[in-house]
Amino acid sequence: MDAPCCVGVVRDSSALVGKDITVGKDLPAYYSAPKLKSGKRMGIVVVHDIFGSAIPNCKYIVDHFASKGFDAVMPDFYTGKEGVDPAAWPADKPMAGEDFGKWFGSISSESYWEKFKADVEDTTAFLRRKGCIRFAIIGFCWGGI
Repeated sequence: MDAPCCVGVVRDSSALVGKDITVGKDLPAYYSAPKLKSGKRMGIVVVHDIFGSAIPNCKYIVDHFASKGFDAVMPDFYTGKEGVDPAAWPADKPMAGEDFGKWFGSISSESYWEKFKADVEDTTAFLRRKGCIRFAIIGFCWGGI
């Protein structure tokens, strides 16, 4: 890549309002529920960025959707493994092509994407149990691929 991957800072996690949960049998996730629940609820699956769920930035997005009346959940698609270290690719330094290739290779196998699909299905099943009848999925950075 010839430009920085992401621009910004890692936010402080002290103002998060959601909670860490387990979806399906063993998938870590972050969930935030709306304060007011309507009859026709919508669930949103948030796919985290390249940095994973270890930093709180995408968790704030989950909380934002909940503040607007949606049940929102962000599964840890790295399943507890660390995502890319934000310090490895600072905003003022281009990402090294070989580093990106190594990372991308770790998530590009067919078995990884089969598990990803199963994780999304487990997540929507969780949202159904919360009363959601409509769903959306949104991703950031690699999560938007």
